[in-house]
Amino acid sequence: MRYPWHEEIGSRIRTLQKANTLPSAICLSGSPGWGTTQLLNDITCLLLEIPMHTQVSQLAHPDVRWIVPDGSVIKIEQVRGVNDFAVLTANIAPRKVAAIVDADKLNINAANALLKTLEEPPRNTHLLLATSRWGRLIPTIRSRCQRFEMPCDPTVALQWLHQEQSKQDNPQEVSEELFAEMGYAPLAALSALTSATADVDTWLLELKSMSFSTAVEQVLELDGVDWLGRWYRRILGHLKGNRLAGLQASDQQVLVFVDELLDSRRQLIVSNATNAKLLFERLLSEWTKLSRGGPTLSRKSAV
Repeated sequence: MRYPWHEEIGSRIRTLQKANTLPSAICLSGSPGWGTTQLLNDITCLLLEIPMHTQVSQLAHPDVRWIVPDGSVIKIEQVRGVNDFAVLTANIAPRKVAAIVDADKLNINAANALLKTLEEPPRNTHLLLATSRWGRLIPTIRSRCQRFEMPCDPTVALQWLHQEQSKQDNPQEVSEELFAEMGYAPLAALSALTSATADVDTWLLELKSMSFSTAVEQVLELDGVDWLGRWYRRILGHLKGNRLAGLQASDQQVLVFVDELLDSRRQLIVSNATNAKLLFERLLSEWTKLSRGGPTLSRKSAV
């Protein structure tokens, strides 16, 4: 396994593999920023019995299918290909594997089509689903998969971060504030050091000189749930005394905005049909008012 917090799941699946008791359908779940897709890659290698460093998405192998969202969703045509693949006989590997990245992005037709294989799994074929949004999978898929939930230990994550930073020529220290802002997710924290939107404070200040459309497009390129979580945690820091520069609003006005932000985040978590663009446009509009010291709309007055 590439990351130490993946070892527990890897060990469990190795044990099942040796005992010939592997489930036909496995769902690997974990929080954003903990490498769920990398875990899916490594478990796929394990089941195919190929070198662990192999990048499966680039692999030409007759006994594996690697499915990623087509745009923002996984479509029924992709799942039909998985179903056709599932009934074939393994060629060179001891078993066949269909691996689905971001399985929570299955649209309803694709999810229902996948049930066909989940309900009657062909012999020697394993479906691997990976998601950081377990709750978005439809109940019938969740009930037919054995879930392996990734342990998220901030202590282990921080130790790994320090080790990774020590390997750099010009190591950048991940501050406690940034680590907390990133939800103690190690890969998110490491990426944040070089990301254009790594520093929430700086990004929010730059909104004043950024066009509205540009700001919305920047956010849409990110993991919306993760970004809103970072924004929320930074606002909590503001309310606790680590003030955001240039924010003129009262704490009460900020709390009204927090309600809006959390409701938007909840909508993104529970539904793939949520119009993220409209949500972000509203949030950024309300934040602009806050930055100028003006009032924001309460939930009731917005309706």
